[in-house]
Amino acid sequence: MVKRYGTDEAEGSESDGSGPMSGESGALAALRRWLATRIAPELVEEADRDPLTGLNNRRADWRKVDGLMRQRQAEPGRLDRLVRFRADVDNLKVLNDTRGHQMGDRALVLIGRVLQNSVRIGEEVVSPARIGGDEFAFTLVLPPDAAPDWIRDRLERNVTAALKREGLNRAGGVEVGLSMGFAEARPGMSLKDLDAEADQDTRRRKTRIGRSVGRTQKGRYQGFRLPDAGGRDGRALPF
Repeated sequence: MVKRYGTDEAEGSESDGSGPMSGESGALAALRRWLATRIAPELVEEADRDPLTGLNNRRADWRKVDGLMRQRQAEPGRLDRLVRFRADVDNLKVLNDTRGHQMGDRALVLIGRVLQNSVRIGEEVVSPARIGGDEFAFTLVLPPDAAPDWIRDRLERNVTAALKREGLNRAGGVEVGLSMGFAEARPGMSLKDLDAEADQDTRRRKTRIGRSVGRTQKGRYQGFRLPDAGGRDGRALPF
């Protein structure tokens, strides 16, 4: 059964410098939040949401996943697995620049919806989130025999198909899509390290796919360049 953790579940400290409340102690942040949930819970819910996609924002995502990781560390011997997926939208800027920000927003909303709807039975969603302009995070608790690379491929494939159906998969002569990487939590691992590993894997995935493009000084888009085996830049990939 799919489970989405609620506002008061799996909450932890954001005092490691990566969260939005890093200037406060964990105890003070927890007290402030407890008071807010009792006084104006609807404001807390609103503050936790990305206004465009309705997903968790970076603040809520960090708190919920960090809290769950701390909880799991207190329960050694668990067989299920916590896997964090990070994703970047390839060429969102091209879509914004050539077809307008309204189309870019449509793509972001669509991607968020597809990610949520692509979860299967047995995959527990900790925090589906939009954590930046073109960045998403998607953290799952998975059974022992799950294959995160298959889940990544499924999510990327579903997003690609949805963008194509809506006519949002091409802009400025390049392809708009999703590059996703992942990392699995290990005992004693911090969320900061887990997130960094997932982000690094996303960058490697983006390079392998070779879909992102750069900008020339004249404002024209040029091909993404991949290094060859010797470490030198290769030729630009054709579109």
